[in-house]
Amino acid sequence: MPIPVSSNGQVYVTLYGTGIRNGQSVSVTINGTNVPVQFVGPAPGFTGLDQVNILLPASLQGSGETDLVLTVDGQTTDPNTNVVTINLQ
Repeated sequence: MPIPVSSNGQVYVTLYGTGIRNGQSVSVTINGTNVPVQFVGPAPGFTGLDQVNILLPASLQGSGETDLVLTVDGQTTDPNTNVVTINLQ
């Protein structure tokens, strides 16, 4: 489902995974653009599950289907197993 990105408001995306919260550096790129990471930590109510909240910049509006790349301590998601594709309106 497409995510509407607006220049009039803030749009956040929440990612879930494991082995993220203890990383010294966590970054996200979408369509080659560094995206602000707002929160990294345990997901409330789910033991062992980590949560990453990112803010989508208005500059990504209309990007269409594109890959999201999460990097933790220099290690990116495995392109063969963990690629996340999002659709940005």
